[in-house]
Amino acid sequence: MSPIIQTVLLASFCCLVAAKLCHHIVNVQTGQYLQASNTVDPSTNYYQFAWLSHDHRRNSLWFVERYEPNLRNDTFYMVNEESDEFLAVHPHNDRAYILHRNISQWMPVNSFLFRLHDDGKEGEIVNWYKNYSLYATSLGVGGSLVGSNPRCGLDSCRWRFEGYEC
Repeated sequence: MSPIIQTVLLASFCCLVAAKLCHHIVNVQTGQYLQASNTVDPSTNYYQFAWLSHDHRRNSLWFVERYEPNLRNDTFYMVNEESDEFLAVHPHNDRAYILHRNISQWMPVNSFLFRLHDDGKEGEIVNWYKNYSLYATSLGVGGSLVGSNPRCGLDSCRWRFEGYEC
C-alpha cells in the first residue's frame, strides 16, 4: 500500500475514534447490527455470544476506544455503549464474545484488540490476536453469530460503521 493511501486511511480512522461517537456496526452482507445475544456458551465459562440482529437498539451501539499503550493509532477496543462490555475473539474456538473487562485476565489482551482493514468507515474488522476477520455466520432469519476467520474478502467479512452521538 502506498504511503499516501496509508496516510488517508489513518486520517479517516483517526476521525472515527477522535471524538466519543457511538456506532451501529452493520454487517454488509446481512444488513444486521452487532450486539450482545441473550445466549451464552456453556463450553467457555458462559461467555455471552456476539450476535447480529435486524433490530437496532441501545445495545447495538458501540464506541471504539484506542489502545493507548500501543503507538499504532489503528488498534482499538470495541466497547458496547449500554453494557460497557468489550468484544473479544476467543483464542481457541474463533467465536466472538461480549465480555466484561475483568475477564481479560482469562484471555490474552490481544483477543480484545481490533483494527479496521480497508477504509475509515467500512471494511474488514481484524482481530489482533490471530489476524482473523470478523464475519457473519449463516444461522437464519432471526440472526447470526459472529465468528472469526482468516481474511476472506467476502461481504460476510465486511462491516460498516454508522456514526451517532453517544
